[in-house]
Amino acid sequence: SWDNRLNPLVAELQKAVERGVDVKVILGVRNSMNEETFGYLQGIGVDVVYMNLTSIRFLHNKGIIIDSKIVVVTSVNWSDEGVRENREAGVVIVSKNVATFYESVFKYDWKISKGEPIEEKNFDLTVKCIARGTNSPIEKCLVKLLKDGQILSEKVTNGEGLAVFYNLSMGMYSIEVYYLNYMVASEQVQLDKDIIVEVTCEVYLLTVRVVYENETPVSGFAISIKDQYGNTLCTVETDESGEILLMLPAGEYIIVVGNYTSQIYLCENTVKEYVLHLESEYAGEHEGTSLIEEKMREYAPLVLLLSIAVAVYILIRRR
Repeated sequence: SWDNRLNPLVAELQKAVERGVDVKVILGVRNSMNEETFGYLQGIGVDVVYMNLTSIRFLHNKGIIIDSKIVVVTSVNWSDEGVRENREAGVVIVSKNVATFYESVFKYDWKISKGEPIEEKNFDLTVKCIARGTNSPIEKCLVKLLKDGQILSEKVTNGEGLAVFYNLSMGMYSIEVYYLNYMVASEQVQLDKDIIVEVTCEVYLLTVRVVYENETPVSGFAISIKDQYGNTLCTVETDESGEILLMLPAGEYIIVVGNYTSQIYLCENTVKEYVLHLESEYAGEHEGTSLIEEKMREYAPLVLLLSIAVAVYILIRRR
């Protein structure tokens, strides 16, 4: 008893019913104490059943699911001793994904406890891969679908960044996304209906621009991109604007432009500009040119700061 008062937890259920909330309760064991509780809950408008214990011995979890958003998972008995005297533990989880999982379990237990048939329904899962750098779909991502650590299926995204998995049973799945052999995203999803999951991938836009000193774009100039180990990923020629545009996973890369090599760590959309010094012109080719390192104006802010610092230092010395 609660000092001969109504159990405050049950009182809160009653208030929820009075507010128009749909309240469902599954009781674990049919005994004299629960029969009294069963009758009281029915009397205040709670939809209540006894747990079907054909597949388990006890229902010991005291869980609450609220509005498909919040889950309370605990071992605390709803008695004054259980709440006020025992050392117990529980967690409150605010997560739609977690709530969806627990809700699917509750619905299953509810149906078998009510004697309702369990329909084996399959669902479709659509994965849409989006590049974090450009917020655009990524084609040719390898999407792996896993359950309990085992790979169930693999699909490659189409031009809209979509990979579709059909006829999947209800449950928790893991998604792994690979681009150019790099894992760029992973996510978990609870499947209990047909859904589209948008996965943001660590993929960014690298722009490499080559110009002459007079700002004229250099077209048809071969640029190689290598991974951090020196393996060539691709060699691409610049277009009419003197550029190549590449979508790449986050990571370390080596850019080879003519006789110049530079390293970058790609973690955001990046533009690298290089200048060719024209020593002699040869129509249609780039012979007779030498590469000046990445455009000096990239370092202009640093040069300006150093100049100011030197000037200040000289003034101080003169005083």
